[in-house]
Amino acid sequence: MNFGSNAAQAMKKNGGELHIALEEIQLSSKQRDRIDNPAEQYLHIIISDQGGGIDPLLVDKIYDPFFTTKEVGEGTGMGLAAVHGIIKEHGGFIELENKPDVGAIFHIFLPQADEDATGTLPQVNGRTTESHTFKKVLIVDDEKMLLAMYSDMFAFLGCATLTTDNPKDALALLKDNPDIDLLCTDYDMPDMNGLQLAEQCHLIRPDLPVILNSGLTVDFDRESVQHAEINEIVTKPVTLQELQRVLVGLVNTMNATRT
Repeated sequence: MNFGSNAAQAMKKNGGELHIALEEIQLSSKQRDRIDNPAEQYLHIIISDQGGGIDPLLVDKIYDPFFTTKEVGEGTGMGLAAVHGIIKEHGGFIELENKPDVGAIFHIFLPQADEDATGTLPQVNGRTTESHTFKKVLIVDDEKMLLAMYSDMFAFLGCATLTTDNPKDALALLKDNPDIDLLCTDYDMPDMNGLQLAEQCHLIRPDLPVILNSGLTVDFDRESVQHAEINEIVTKPVTLQELQRVLVGLVNTMNATRT
């Protein structure tokens, strides 16, 4: 989704075509030498556009958090950084074939699971990626691409999700879905920030755990965070490993409180 959005932006002025292809491959010897414990087979996703390519001076920055060439209001610079983190967490990597004045080709390589692993839950950092406590997560972020990514990450960790880019709609969803047992919200949103949303949600569900995520370098006031009853604060881009660590920590804290 992020690559497609970026390609659309790059081709907005002069037009062009976006091509996506998928194949099963084995890595070249050069690629295998760069990776610890490479898999036997990889899925190779090729995403190419005709958007004029990337300025060679900027190529080394494209995966940096907050870096963007888009106009104000068109992006936060978190998309490729988040994508890069997710692919890395899955044991994969990205290669860029850049053609200035022509277009860009991104090559994504993801290791294929062994056949005997089919039907088992994947693991991150040696832990099974199933959440035994959080069954349905309400995710709120005003950037739809990040909403989709977070939903996929929570799903990978065994959670059902409801998503919205509007804090007011989030309150309605919480009222209509009593089985929501976790709120994950962005901080910087129009009309209502994440702390304000958490306070409003706790008027409906006082016991609702809250994860606050932010791409801003904000020195959150401790009193405001405590008043909003925020359980965890994470910084974008959030990786799968970090999200799992947060969920495991919340589960352990909740279990300790009950005993």
